[in-house]
Amino acid sequence: MPGEGHPDTEVLFVGEGPGQTEDRQGRPFVGRAGAFLVRLLASLGWRREEVFITNVVKCRPPGNRDPSPLETEICRPFIERHIELVAPKVLVTLGNPSTKLLLLESIRLPMQPSPNRHRRCQRSAASIDKRLYLQQDSM
Repeated sequence: MPGEGHPDTEVLFVGEGPGQTEDRQGRPFVGRAGAFLVRLLASLGWRREEVFITNVVKCRPPGNRDPSPLETEICRPFIERHIELVAPKVLVTLGNPSTKLLLLESIRLPMQPSPNRHRRCQRSAASIDKRLYLQQDSM
Protein backbone atom coordinates (compact mmCIF):
# COMPACT_ATOMS: atom_id res chain seq x y z
CA MET A 1 0.00 0.00 0.00
CA PRO A 2 1.73 3.15 -1.19
CA GLY A 3 -0.13 5.79 0.82
CA GLU A 4 -2.66 8.45 -0.02
CA GLY A 5 -3.37 12.11 0.28
CA HIS A 6 -2.62 15.45 -1.24
CA PRO A 7 0.66 15.28 -3.20
CA ASP A 8 1.46 18.96 -2.54
CA THR A 9 0.81 18.89 1.20
CA GLU A 10 3.16 20.38 3.76
CA VAL A 11 2.43 17.59 6.27
CA LEU A 12 3.37 13.92 5.91
CA PHE A 13 2.19 11.31 8.43
CA VAL A 14 4.17 8.05 8.53
CA GLY A 15 2.80 5.06 10.42
CA GLU A 16 4.42 1.70 11.09
CA GLY A 17 2.43 -0.53 8.75
CA PRO A 18 -1.06 -1.55 7.73
CA GLY A 19 -3.31 -3.37 10.17
CA GLN A 20 -5.94 -5.90 9.20
CA THR A 21 -8.51 -3.29 8.09
CA GLU A 22 -5.93 -1.34 6.10
CA ASP A 23 -4.64 -4.51 4.50
CA ARG A 24 -8.16 -5.48 3.37
CA GLN A 25 -9.01 -2.02 2.00
CA GLY A 26 -5.58 -1.21 0.58
CA ARG A 27 -5.59 2.22 2.25
CA PRO A 28 -3.53 3.51 5.19
CA PHE A 29 -5.15 4.44 8.50
CA VAL A 30 -8.76 3.40 7.93
CA GLY A 31 -9.21 1.30 11.09
CA ARG A 32 -9.32 2.49 14.73
CA ALA A 33 -6.07 4.40 14.32
CA GLY A 34 -7.46 6.06 11.22
CA ALA A 35 -10.57 7.20 13.08
CA PHE A 36 -8.37 8.80 15.73
CA LEU A 37 -6.17 10.41 13.08
CA VAL A 38 -9.23 11.94 11.38
CA ARG A 39 -10.36 13.39 14.76
CA LEU A 40 -6.84 14.69 15.43
CA LEU A 41 -6.67 16.33 12.01
CA ALA A 42 -10.13 17.88 12.50
CA SER A 43 -9.01 19.34 15.84
CA LEU A 44 -6.23 21.11 13.90
CA GLY A 45 -8.64 22.33 11.24
CA TRP A 46 -7.39 19.88 8.61
CA ARG A 47 -9.08 17.20 6.55
CA ARG A 48 -7.55 13.84 5.74
CA GLU A 49 -7.47 14.81 2.05
CA GLU A 50 -5.21 17.79 2.84
CA VAL A 51 -2.29 15.75 4.22
CA PHE A 52 -0.38 12.71 2.96
CA ILE A 53 -0.50 9.45 4.94
CA THR A 54 1.73 6.44 4.42
CA ASN A 55 3.50 3.67 6.34
CA VAL A 56 7.08 2.52 6.76
CA VAL A 57 6.27 -1.05 5.71
CA LYS A 58 3.80 -1.57 2.90
CA CYS A 59 2.23 -4.89 3.91
CA ARG A 60 0.89 -6.32 7.14
CA PRO A 61 3.42 -8.27 9.20
CA PRO A 62 2.29 -11.78 10.25
CA GLY A 63 0.15 -11.79 13.38
CA ASN A 64 -0.35 -8.01 13.08
CA ARG A 65 2.90 -7.55 15.00
CA ASP A 66 5.11 -4.47 14.83
CA PRO A 67 7.48 -4.55 11.87
CA SER A 68 10.92 -5.91 12.73
CA PRO A 69 14.01 -3.71 12.37
CA LEU A 70 14.98 -5.76 9.30
CA GLU A 71 11.56 -5.21 7.70
CA THR A 72 11.69 -1.46 8.30
CA GLU A 73 15.24 -1.31 6.94
CA ILE A 74 14.21 -3.21 3.80
CA CYS A 75 11.42 -0.68 3.26
CA ARG A 76 13.61 2.37 4.01
CA PRO A 77 14.24 3.27 0.33
CA PHE A 78 10.47 3.40 -0.31
CA ILE A 79 9.68 5.71 2.60
CA GLU A 80 12.69 7.88 1.82
CA ARG A 81 11.40 8.24 -1.74
CA HIS A 82 7.94 9.15 -0.42
CA ILE A 83 9.51 11.86 1.73
CA GLU A 84 11.54 13.10 -1.21
CA LEU A 85 8.49 13.26 -3.50
CA VAL A 86 6.11 14.88 -1.01
CA ALA A 87 8.86 17.18 0.38
CA PRO A 88 6.88 18.06 3.52
CA LYS A 89 7.63 20.90 5.88
CA VAL A 90 6.39 18.75 8.77
CA LEU A 91 6.97 15.02 9.17
CA VAL A 92 4.84 13.26 11.81
CA THR A 93 5.71 9.70 12.79
CA LEU A 94 2.94 7.50 14.18
CA GLY A 95 4.28 4.66 16.31
CA ASN A 96 7.62 3.19 17.31
CA PRO A 97 8.91 1.70 14.04
CA SER A 98 8.50 4.90 12.03
CA THR A 99 9.90 7.02 14.87
CA LYS A 100 12.95 4.76 15.25
CA LEU A 101 13.58 4.64 11.52
CA LEU A 102 13.04 8.31 10.71
CA LEU A 103 13.68 10.31 13.88
CA LEU A 104 15.78 8.43 16.42
CA GLU A 105 18.48 6.87 14.27
CA SER A 106 21.03 9.02 12.58
CA ILE A 107 18.47 10.86 10.54
CA ARG A 108 18.94 10.63 6.82
CA LEU A 109 16.71 13.64 6.25
CA PRO A 110 18.95 16.66 5.72
CA MET A 111 17.68 19.85 7.28
CA GLN A 112 18.94 21.86 4.30
CA PRO A 113 18.53 20.95 0.65
CA SER A 114 21.44 19.22 -0.97
CA PRO A 115 22.35 20.15 -4.55
CA ASN A 116 22.23 16.47 -5.52
CA ARG A 117 18.87 15.63 -3.94
CA HIS A 118 15.34 16.90 -3.97
CA ARG A 119 14.17 19.05 -1.08
CA ARG A 120 13.24 17.00 1.95
CA CYS A 121 11.69 17.70 5.33
CA GLN A 122 13.23 21.03 6.28
CA ARG A 123 11.24 22.44 9.15
CA SER A 124 10.11 20.11 11.87
CA ALA A 125 9.24 16.59 12.89
CA ALA A 126 6.92 15.19 15.54
CA SER A 127 5.87 11.81 16.85
CA ILE A 128 2.54 10.51 18.12
CA ASP A 129 2.59 7.28 20.10
CA LYS A 130 -0.14 4.78 19.17
CA ARG A 131 -0.95 4.21 22.84
CA LEU A 132 -2.40 7.74 22.86
CA TYR A 133 -4.96 7.03 20.16
CA LEU A 134 -5.76 3.56 21.53
CA GLN A 135 -6.39 5.18 24.94
CA GLN A 136 -8.57 7.86 23.38
CA ASP A 137 -10.50 5.23 21.45
CA SER A 138 -11.36 3.32 24.63
CA MET A 139 -12.70 6.43 26.43
